[in-house]
Amino acid sequence: MLVEALSGDSFIHRLDPRARIVVTLLFACAVAPAAQYDASLFALATALAFFAATHLPVAVLLRRLLPLNGMLLVLGVLLAVAGEAPRVTVVGPLTISESGFGSSILIALKANAILIAITALLGTIEPVALGHALEALRVPPKLTRLFLFTVRYLEVLRMEYSRLRRAMSVRAFSARFNAHTLRAFGYLVGVLLVRAFDRAERVQLAMKCRGFSGKYPVLHHARATGSDWLFGLASATACVGLAWWGWQ
Repeated sequence: MLVEALSGDSFIHRLDPRARIVVTLLFACAVAPAAQYDASLFALATALAFFAATHLPVAVLLRRLLPLNGMLLVLGVLLAVAGEAPRVTVVGPLTISESGFGSSILIALKANAILIAITALLGTIEPVALGHALEALRVPPKLTRLFLFTVRYLEVLRMEYSRLRRAMSVRAFSARFNAHTLRAFGYLVGVLLVRAFDRAERVQLAMKCRGFSGKYPVLHHARATGSDWLFGLASATACVGLAWWGWQ
């Protein structure tokens, strides 16, 4: 699904990554403080329109939304039960707060809208292109390099972790909630950190041998077109209007 999200040829995919980053940031800043249900619903509809323009399968979106809404469900129950008066009886002694329930719905609308927009606008950018776009937007180079290295070596760390877990399984290790399991996983994390540090040193030496000077050479520089400017200006205007609407 990740390959399909990155390799599409929709209108969103063809936009300049810098424009998509700026629009996503403006959209999140406009939606997060909104206090109106209608503005939050409009933001959710706008985010769904962004996602529909990517022509991606709905399964890609549901896969991203499931963990978020699981957490929001727990948060919503806590807010509804612990909120202030007025309270409404639901089942027996269980009562919920109208204000707490309303707040949980508002948070869910805004959180889903922001995540859908991120999935549509940023989730369709290749990680390397995203790093170069962040650097072009004057994000500190150290942060962009850290981001690119993280993307590059997350899979390496995952494979190393899988090898260590298989080695533990071969030795008949079975995870339980006891001191032995906690000690074993502590050793696992320690070994993983040591191996990651050793690999980082080897990678640094290899890059120095290849003349790395602290900057990544870019072969294809992104150039903003009329469509990028039009999309950026229209989205920025809509975000300003949404922010004014949500703060009323």
